[in-house]
Amino acid sequence: MLFHTTDTRQVSRLASSLIAVGLMGMVGAAVAADGVVQDRRVDDQRYELAIEQLAATSPLEVTDHAKVREQLDRYLGTPDGRRFVAEALERYVDHADDIEAAARRHGVPSQVAAIAFIESGFSNHDQWAFPSAEEEARYSWRGAGMWMFIPATARTYGMAVSSEVDERLDIPRETEAAMRYLAREADHFGSWLLAFASYNQGRRAVTAAIAEAGTDDPWTLIGDDHLNDYVPAVVAAALILEDRTLR
Repeated sequence: MLFHTTDTRQVSRLASSLIAVGLMGMVGAAVAADGVVQDRRVDDQRYELAIEQLAATSPLEVTDHAKVREQLDRYLGTPDGRRFVAEALERYVDHADDIEAAARRHGVPSQVAAIAFIESGFSNHDQWAFPSAEEEARYSWRGAGMWMFIPATARTYGMAVSSEVDERLDIPRETEAAMRYLAREADHFGSWLLAFASYNQGRRAVTAAIAEAGTDDPWTLIGDDHLNDYVPAVVAAALILEDRTLR
């Protein structure tokens, strides 16, 4: 959860870059690098079937979009990408039941686990836990924990963040907060995919994108670059988590 700004185009450029070399950097630098030879991609038939199944079994507005396929190939098209996926799935075993239970309590689709997949690979990252107020002031946009809350949003949802304690690293608390955030944003936008976009870009940026484009269709907003590629990455991760034939 990284951005809170009204400059949608600036957000889109910056966030797309971070997804490629930051969040997606967890997949391995080679995955995002230009000229990488994709040594294995998901074949069309398996991909289309996985999309159809996800659309039929979830409340997500899923479609066969080129950007989803691109993100899926980032994860599954290279040894580094597949290594990241394998390690994330291994950690997911320890968290799947708790995430699903929290999602049920808040009326959130279970596919929300895909957000933790791309944010942290289900690892409770503490590298952006702040040792001092000065450090936080300098890097206030950086997230921590499995759900990668930034300090301001964490505090909004009742988590303490200070040099003494950082409750973003308390997995049950941060998971509950993530569900509350997503349920609120889905209620506001009437769309789970726009809620996912808000998780990354912030409500103001998504609202500005809708106003600029004159539509609230998430795939139109993504396809026309009013929103970044975070949502396609989440959908790709959801496909991986739900369809073992893709792995």
